[in-house]
Amino acid sequence: MELFQKVKQNQKDIFEVDDKIILDTNSIAYVVGELQNYSLIDSERDVIADAFETFIGHTLKGSQGQFLTPRNVVKMVVDIFNPDENDKIIDPACGSGGFLVESLKFVWTQLSKKYYSVGQIYRLKIKKLK
Repeated sequence: MELFQKVKQNQKDIFEVDDKIILDTNSIAYVVGELQNYSLIDSERDVIADAFETFIGHTLKGSQGQFLTPRNVVKMVVDIFNPDENDKIIDPACGSGGFLVESLKFVWTQLSKKYYSVGQIYRLKIKKLK
């Protein structure tokens, strides 16, 4: 609970001072145990964009100038740009970060093809040092 107090102090725009976690320790441990089996990063869906769409209605998004680029369009644009580990990618109007997340996944995939294991990268560095 001490951690939650710190989060409330740092995230005042999200949490009220009197907000409380009403789950007991066993319930929290159960939820964490269930969620640890899933990787949101490896998901085919953009969970941040999905959450954004769910919590912010379509009418509100449009009136505030917030529009989400469809996932297939994002993937196509990233494929066209073909970023690599040396590129700097900025998106000043990133919203939920769809282009940034997809670009990161693209670069990770390219690097994993190039260096298919950490061991290979380590061996390459050792050979260069000798």
